[in-house]
Amino acid sequence: MNKKKYSLVPLLSVIVLLAVVSFVRAEDDESEDDGGSSSSTSKTTKTVTQTIVLEPAKTVITTIMKNFELPDSDRDGIPDEQDLYPEIPQQLMVSDANFDGIDDDYEIQNQ
Repeated sequence: MNKKKYSLVPLLSVIVLLAVVSFVRAEDDESEDDGGSSSSTSKTTKTVTQTIVLEPAKTVITTIMKNFELPDSDRDGIPDEQDLYPEIPQQLMVSDANFDGIDDDYEIQNQ
């Protein structure tokens, strides 16, 4: 079996060698045709000038919205920076101008 395998190697190498030689001859024939007499055919060269206008880069504007949470310790809806008493909710503060112990807002509503 090994003899059959090795007997094909010289045959394949001869086939490859012939293919390479025929390819080289074909290349030589083409190069000789190009360098032949110029009286039979004449080639002209035409130059074409093209102007290509490129658009400038497009400007992309991105708007990013962020929510800034201001600290509100007493959760009364007034930020600590604007709240006179940041630890006490505004709803629990009462005003008693006449010092009778009753909230003035309550007195006005019930009169």
